[in-house]
Amino acid sequence: DVGGMDYIRGRLDSEASATVRAALGALAQPEPAVDGKPDTRSGSRRMADALVELCRRAAEGGELPAVGGEKPQVTVTIALDDLRSKHSDNTPLRRPGTGILGTGAAITAEAARRIACDASIIPILLGSQSEPLDIGRATRTIPPAIRRAVVARDIGCVHPGCTAPAAWCQTHHVKHWTDRGPTSLQNLVLLCHRHHWIVHHKGWQITFLDGIPHVIPPPIIDPQQQPRRNTMHDQPGLPSG
Repeated sequence: DVGGMDYIRGRLDSEASATVRAALGALAQPEPAVDGKPDTRSGSRRMADALVELCRRAAEGGELPAVGGEKPQVTVTIALDDLRSKHSDNTPLRRPGTGILGTGAAITAEAARRIACDASIIPILLGSQSEPLDIGRATRTIPPAIRRAVVARDIGCVHPGCTAPAAWCQTHHVKHWTDRGPTSLQNLVLLCHRHHWIVHHKGWQITFLDGIPHVIPPPIIDPQQQPRRNTMHDQPGLPSG
């Protein structure tokens, strides 16, 4: 529609409908209450989020067939200066910038930064007429060995109360790599898709205390902004940090 949203409508036979409902229902459960506040999403919104999550896991699982010789992927085109959250002199950007999806739809620069946290990046040098002059090779921002170290430390999503395991999580740069944030164990954490979105768009922050990731809520949730640690993945008999 004119707001950039897409409508979905269709009909399924009884067996297909039961299969889809079972798959989505498993992912559409309300999130655990945080600070006594329950999940405010409507049932239809939770089902829609579940559909996207189901497709995201299928795409990242690497078992879908290739399309045009490549694995299924979401592409974003954005200028490097717009992707950065700060200028080269470390001052904040005053304009948000815009990224363009492969479908032609626009997304915010912050959404592009979230996607770029754990993605293959292909730099393209453009001429004065926006014509491609040089296309670099894809580079993986999170080497497998470093992700394995992050998984060993975090076990799953680091957001307090979240039980999502590592296989359902993306690797998030605490200090974004375009702002010279290192791709290192001390700058990476695991976040499920929902909490990754919250960190990028809702003012949540992440810090490390004694090498362990802690999440800092925005002032509207906790005026003191006390750091919190997710204890859901603690294993008996192992140091919890």
